[in-house]
Amino acid sequence: SSISIPSNVQYIGKGAFSNSTGIKEFIVDSANPNYASIDGILYNKQQKSLVAYPLDYENNKLSILSIGTSSK
Repeated sequence: SSISIPSNVQYIGKGAFSNSTGIKEFIVDSANPNYASIDGILYNKQQKSLVAYPLDYENNKLSILSIGTSSK
């Protein structure tokens, strides 16, 4: 019911888990330089982009923060 992402995973393709049922959480090795998990949700390391949301997530509420962008 959980997916463990080891430290050596460099890239997870878009939609890699889109049809995966039964996943309740993602667990990312803290040494992974590309990904992080918070409360079982998979983000990029900077925690600014949602990568994957477990379809069977037990908490039925997810808050998405709006992060401002700047133009150069």
